[in-house]
Parts: sequence; structure tokens; C-alpha cells
Amino acid sequence: MMVVATIFSFVAAGIALSFISGIKLWSRARNADFAKYQFLVEFESVARDLRQSIDEPVIGFEGNATEIIFPELSGDSIFKVAYSFDAIQPALVKKKVEMKQLVAGKEAEGAIEERFPGWEGFSLNYLYYDEENEGFIWASEWLKEKGIFAALKIDAVFKGEKYTKIIFIHTA
Repeated sequence: MMVVATIFSFVAAGIALSFISGIKLWSRARNADFAKYQFLVEFESVARDLRQSIDEPVIGFEGNATEIIFPELSGDSIFKVAYSFDAIQPALVKKKVEMKQLVAGKEAEGAIEERFPGWEGFSLNYLYYDEENEGFIWASEWLKEKGIFAALKIDAVFKGEKYTKIIFIHTA
């Protein structure tokens, strides 16, 4: 009888442990913030696009604290990509036009626009080498006289949390 009771207690403990683990897993999955995961994927997508930027004089680089326009090499085509923040309907807006559309004067017809809703804030800072002070400085505007910036810092706000990413630009 003691042996049966011992075996039964081990079986019961195993079932209880499995049940408790299942409840914890269910609770964790139920509380997962899928919107946050989507935001993080979008945030990384912006960084990937910037890492694929190239130095193309026809398109060039333009930027300020809430918008950046740059040429991007994607596949076997060059695109003009613009990211800007829509403060009225809080969202990050991406516009992309293939270079052949630009050259043909069909920018409006060939533009693809994507909206990333839920972004509460978006700002950019540009890293330059300051020859006068012989060091690097961050600026909220792209200063054309300083040349192509060395890095870009993106600050984004989603659900009250601030996220920052620094992307080094390779244009050589």
C-alpha cells in the first residue's frame, strides 16, 4: 500500500506541475503585447533601410529633426525613400519611389506610401565630424556643408516608452 501511495503521489505531482506550467504559459501569452512587437519590427525596418542607403547625387540626402530623405539600394534598383512623422494622426509615414520613375517625371504615380500607426513620437539627430573642435557632434538638422553624416540617431516613442537606435551610414 505504501508503494502504491508513493507512485500515486509522484504521478499527481507530475500532473500538477504540468498544469501549473501550462497556466503560466497561457498567462504570459495572453499578456503579450503584439502591438509592441509590431512596432519593434517597424523600428528595425527603418534602421535596415538606412543601412542600405547609398551616395546617389540625383536623389541625395535631406533631413531635419522629423524627416529624412535618402537613396536606397534594394535588389537591383535604386529608390528614393522618405520617412516623416505625421503628428496630426500619430504615425510614421514611409514613401518610396523607384529612381526610373523619378527620372521619367512620374514620382507621384510611382510612389508607394506606407503608414505605421501607433508611433507617438519620432525624431532624428545627425552625427558629424566637427573639424574646428576636432570631434564629433550631434545636430538635429542635416547640415549639407558638413557632408554626409557619419551616423543617425533615431528616437521613437511607442505607448509612452522611448526607444533609441544609432545607425552608422556607409556611403563610401
